[in-house]
Amino acid sequence: MNCEKCLGTCKAVCCGIVPLEKKFTMKHQPVRKVIKELDLGDGNVILETEDYRCPYLGEDFKCSVYKDRPEICRLYGNEKVITLTCQYQDKHGRIRPRPERREIERQIKKVVKKHIKS
Repeated sequence: MNCEKCLGTCKAVCCGIVPLEKKFTMKHQPVRKVIKELDLGDGNVILETEDYRCPYLGEDFKCSVYKDRPEICRLYGNEKVITLTCQYQDKHGRIRPRPERREIERQIKKVVKKHIKS
């Protein structure tokens, strides 16, 4: 996957707030303003930003910690799990047509909705 090809279109929709290891957050300075830190009690924290985007996502939609990004980010795009599937391109870098993007988005929303109700 080559994210550079799609950044102008997708605006890094995949880069939201996720649990991060506390030691990772101590090693790396966020590039977005963190308004709240939630300690999950298991060595992980959530750094909440005003726009609910990843605290390490630059204004240019590029990852500021790409070479040392967390495992969840490394797994993104593998298509084994729908919530880790990129809507804009497949794992081989093929740009997805709009109907395919919409179907993936629909499937992701369905999974998220199911877990929110649980």
